[in-house]
Amino acid sequence: MTLLHPALLATGLAALAIPIIIHLLFRRRRKQVLWGAMRFLLEAYTKQRRTLTIEQLMLLLIRCAIIAAVALAVGRPLLTGAAALDGGDGRDVYILIDNSLTAAVHNSEGQTALDRHKAAAVAILDALGASDRAGLIALASPSESIVAPASSDLSGVRAALDRVELADSQANLPDALRVVASASAADAQPGAHSERTAIVILSDFYEGSVDLSRDAPVLFPVGAAVTVLASAPTQKGVGNVQIERVEPMRSLILRADETIGASAPVRVSLRRFGEAVSRDDSTTVQLRALRVDRTAGATAESVTRATVQWRAGETERVVGAPAPALPAAVDEGFAVITAEIDRDALVADNSRSVALRMQDQLHVAIAGRRADSGVSLDRLAPEEWLKLALAPTANSPIEITNVDPAAFDAPTLASVSVVALVRPDLVDAQGWTLLRSFVDAGGLLLVFPPASATVHLWTDAFVDAMDIPWTFPRESVDFDDAPAQLSTDRPRAPLLRLIAAELPSLARPVHVRRALLPALSEGASPLLALGDGGAWLAASPAGARSLDAPGADNEASLSRGQVVYIGSALASSWTDLPARPIMVALMQEIVRQGAAMSSASIALDAGAVAPAPARTVELQPVATVGGEVRTPVAVNAEGLTVIPIRKSGIFAAVDDRGAVRGVVVVSPTSSASSTVAQAPDAVKIWLSKVVKGGANIIFLNEKDISSSVGGALSRANAADRSSISFPLLIAALVLALLETALARVFSHAARSSMLGKGAQA
Repeated sequence: MTLLHPALLATGLAALAIPIIIHLLFRRRRKQVLWGAMRFLLEAYTKQRRTLTIEQLMLLLIRCAIIAAVALAVGRPLLTGAAALDGGDGRDVYILIDNSLTAAVHNSEGQTALDRHKAAAVAILDALGASDRAGLIALASPSESIVAPASSDLSGVRAALDRVELADSQANLPDALRVVASASAADAQPGAHSERTAIVILSDFYEGSVDLSRDAPVLFPVGAAVTVLASAPTQKGVGNVQIERVEPMRSLILRADETIGASAPVRVSLRRFGEAVSRDDSTTVQLRALRVDRTAGATAESVTRATVQWRAGETERVVGAPAPALPAAVDEGFAVITAEIDRDALVADNSRSVALRMQDQLHVAIAGRRADSGVSLDRLAPEEWLKLALAPTANSPIEITNVDPAAFDAPTLASVSVVALVRPDLVDAQGWTLLRSFVDAGGLLLVFPPASATVHLWTDAFVDAMDIPWTFPRESVDFDDAPAQLSTDRPRAPLLRLIAAELPSLARPVHVRRALLPALSEGASPLLALGDGGAWLAASPAGARSLDAPGADNEASLSRGQVVYIGSALASSWTDLPARPIMVALMQEIVRQGAAMSSASIALDAGAVAPAPARTVELQPVATVGGEVRTPVAVNAEGLTVIPIRKSGIFAAVDDRGAVRGVVVVSPTSSASSTVAQAPDAVKIWLSKVVKGGANIIFLNEKDISSSVGGALSRANAADRSSISFPLLIAALVLALLETALARVFSHAARSSMLGKGAQA
């Protein structure tokens, strides 16, 4: 037999002393007072003394039995063994263990949170009975179902627990809970429910671990007897500084660029959390350059440093650190700039990298019907204006190729990084298919409306081929009476980052006489707008759109490239943009930055399958000084890694011939670094929502995790166990009635009443 509430039993048994004390008090000797008839009473008492003593002892024993029965009833005795958490078929206990970025926080004894969670999980497994089953899910995004459904092989679950490692991504508790709900439903017997499932969540519940701002998934119906246990949320956050972003002003380095960053420093964004915010401090930022060549070899280059002085209360800072000098490329290659800061509570987020592409020239194809040379400047064709802006001199690092838009072919597109399409109305169905393949492979497509068209039917084929959520009108807007002007708001898009500060003044003189303006998808913003808000310059999302949202199924087609659209043709009848100083700066930045963002240099956060450059078969880790030894990651036919990458690192994308086709840089998830503690009540409310109508949440005692879990599960499952509490309460009631009757009899009140009536007669 085991007890659900041993403390209540102990309290009840202690109450047994009350009737005993009362009994002893009534036996206390009193001062004798002699009076005349006393001897007759003493003689009667002497004759009845033995009988009265037996009666008093009987009443005392019955009263003690009543208290003992009630104490046992509230102590909830169960007839099963204490080791097993349940009887019969046993209980499915799913252990959800937090191995996300914040699980690397050390305590005063040098033990990581993950180590503590593992020790707690071992104690839970040791407390399970032979009929119980256990499941194991690691929470680091995407959550990993290590053992699911639950298994009766507890030793195997324990061995799997040893293999759980720290990750650099955020915990994904909602997905883990969905796995439990799905497994429970699959295992449920006909007519049964998942009420025999227990969920044990082992986490410190930092802000970076569990995002309480996201809605908790409702997974179980009203009335489901789901047991949810969780380690108590940490009461105190720890100080931490993270590198949130690393943004080089140029991501594509061409031959004409003598060094990286000499005139354009790298922007490093830092963020502070926890107790670090309350004090003045300083942080040293170190930038290190690494050159990755075509054979996956890595060469370390120079190092630069900058210092950030924090003031108490500051949580964010952006520092412009000088970029490490890197020789200009003489052939195609790749580089990585890594920012590092001082060590603190979380080491993993003290480093963040960004990939750069280095090449001799940028190859651009201009697709239009080229005008004859010798035409006056005011009548230059759009193709000529664009060529002048991209290659103003013979030594320009941008090489121009003229292509007939009605005759695209795969070899031509494979030889360029950018296609500038000034006559989209001439592209046929096969041409759009080839352009889509070009974008999917990592190319940049720059599209202008045709200058001579009045009705724009080509937009349907354009939107369908590129799968962009834009809609176009059939006719352009005519601003002849009052030419529109570009908005002077400073753009925030990375595509125009280098010239963002100058764009408002450069855009002011530009007049737009005609424009074909798309309606963007809800929530999307143009890169540059007209004064009335119309989207004059817009870009599609770079990379795989299916990878943008957490929890996406990754079934959408992978597109590594980008589409940029400008709403006016480069002709004087549409706009005077070509004759303005902004023309060269705008076209250079769109082409350079767009090609870099769409290139083979990919940077992403940990916790997802990674898109790889075209024709990649494997991501090979690039060895760095003091870096962790990593294993290669295979890439499937769709261009995605076969497994999610949960740890940060630098990878060379290698094709089937062993040549490097690009670089993939994985950094810690930015949102996973917050070491701010969350209120236990808020965590409890969030967790309770997994059951419609609310679940009972029990926080565990980490100092005695085995007893805490065993007792909590036993209490939660008491209704399904053989408890004798109710019979004990019935017995206590019967004893109380018996005590009342015997007390009446032993008081001799009835006898005295009869004697009184006889005397009267």
